[in-house]
Amino acid sequence: MYKDMKVDGKGEDRPKRQMKMKELSDVTGVNGPTIRYYITQGLLPKPYKTHKNMAYYDESYVETIMLIKKFQKEYFLPLDVIKNAIEELGHDKVPFMANELVDKLVQAKQMDWMEPASVNKLVQAMTREELLDMAKITESDLEASIEAGLIFEDENKCFNVQDVKIAMLISEVRSYLTEEKGFSFDFITMHNEMIRDAVEKQFKYFLVRILNGSVNVHEANDLAFKGIEVLYRLFPIVHKRQLNMKIKDSLHIE
Repeated sequence: MYKDMKVDGKGEDRPKRQMKMKELSDVTGVNGPTIRYYITQGLLPKPYKTHKNMAYYDESYVETIMLIKKFQKEYFLPLDVIKNAIEELGHDKVPFMANELVDKLVQAKQMDWMEPASVNKLVQAMTREELLDMAKITESDLEASIEAGLIFEDENKCFNVQDVKIAMLISEVRSYLTEEKGFSFDFITMHNEMIRDAVEKQFKYFLVRILNGSVNVHEANDLAFKGIEVLYRLFPIVHKRQLNMKIKDSLHIE
């Protein structure tokens, strides 16, 4: 049940409905520690407090939290980028200027940090709790992903934007290829090992050409980036075709 209350306790003209943390968490699907983290990081304003341990949150918190979730899921944006966009607009305007916020975040999406460069140190990391909440990956699958070298936990036990993308995709795969259907995490590990083997062969292939003088280091880097980028588009098609052919041949499907 919402309570009618002045949002800042100073006699605002129109009282706003307020809720406690538990209700805010239930409405948004985001747990209390994560919401408090958003507040400490500046993504959400400080709530109205009637007592040291009693805080109230108006409807704008719901709208802003849902926007944060949307931008993390659809744009894979780190919280610091979302925070900067929110601060530019102002907390009080965010619920009413979602389109302007989208424009700012679309621009941010074009920045270098969105490129698959693991050396980018400017991306603010996501905590384990945030990753589990947003990606919907299980604790066991997350641990298996870390052990397999699919996802990397930094020294602060946090994860970057690529780890978030990978966790979300692993979670999606596991929603289909479940333990109940006979698929263990080893199925994903197998593919990771295949890719690791391919990377080793690719690296050796380019290294040989550097050593024999066919190309210099800078040319090899440029060729690898351009050529392998095309291969990334080519081989998912080839893989799907070969898999379909194998299934048809094995099951005698016309």
